[in-house]
Amino acid sequence: MKKFMLWIMAPALLAGVALHAQDLAGNWQGTLKTGKGLRMILVVSKDDGRLQARLYSIDETPQPFRVSFISQDGSMVKFAIDLNGTAYEGKMNAGKTVIAGTWTQGVTPLPLDFSRATRETAWEIPTPPPPRKSMPADADPSFEVATIKPNDSGGTSMQALTLRGRTLRVCLTLRIDRAMNGGNT
Repeated sequence: MKKFMLWIMAPALLAGVALHAQDLAGNWQGTLKTGKGLRMILVVSKDDGRLQARLYSIDETPQPFRVSFISQDGSMVKFAIDLNGTAYEGKMNAGKTVIAGTWTQGVTPLPLDFSRATRETAWEIPTPPPPRKSMPADADPSFEVATIKPNDSGGTSMQALTLRGRTLRVCLTLRIDRAMNGGNT
């Protein structure tokens, strides 16, 4: 009788473990508590038994960030985006509908709670723009003109990079070492 009960309970236990591992899969959305608030959509999937995710910051850009690492250990959820130095850590509620957590980018932690999206509540993920066209193979990416001018305004040093059409403007402060310049400034 005990063996029979084990045979009945084993599939139920295994199904429970499989369901628990799937709890995180789906779309989660929340607003990062910044000055204006940024809406985020975390899309979690499972591929070959491993969690994978993409994060859309839909108020900034339609392009998703590839989540470098994502894990779920019980109710704890963690993910990281190496590209911009983001780390997230949160705790999923018992109903598996909310993850209350903290978004840390650099040294500033900010609250970010995700809610499981439903058809009725889901925010629209913007369509990404078309990929940029590649430079033609026969293009000549050389400079026609390069100008170096001293800044005689007496202002403080400045660094800037501006690209307008085919014009690239770089403003920066250069220091000339007298020893390398033969003692001349």
